[in-house]
Amino acid sequence: MIKKISQLLILQFLILLSCANKHVVNYEGEYSFGSGTKGGGLIVLNHINNDEYAYYMEFFRGEPSYNSGSLHGKMTVKDNKFSIIFEAEFMNSKDDNCHIEFKFNKDTLIVKQISDFCGFGYGVNASGKYHKTKDKSPNSIIDRQGDTLYFEQIDSWYIN
Repeated sequence: MIKKISQLLILQFLILLSCANKHVVNYEGEYSFGSGTKGGGLIVLNHINNDEYAYYMEFFRGEPSYNSGSLHGKMTVKDNKFSIIFEAEFMNSKDDNCHIEFKFNKDTLIVKQISDFCGFGYGVNASGKYHKTKDKSPNSIIDRQGDTLYFEQIDSWYIN
């Protein structure tokens, strides 16, 4: 009887230990890359629930044209990564879909634009090493058109 109780206590201890070691990562915040003259971007992630986030992203080319583009939507992070695949405006087939991959590494977000064209301005590319500049995202952002967009209303945001 004592042996069974000991085994049961050890099992409970192991279960509690495994639950305590599960570290939930929250990627919410603002990430930035580059400078005004050389190009770069801003990524804002707003935690919705579990592994789901709302995002708003702006990318720009820099001198001399300062072309730019933006994205927004929802995504799910799995194994410190997520991908966005969408049909870029003016594209003719699904083979031309825009594909961007994202990978978190501590307070850095590595972005790799797989597709050549994602419908951003001429020469604009999302790729770069974005550093976390704020741990918390704002409740809203002001987009490139000057409109205030609230993360809690992301399902009603207009399509870029």
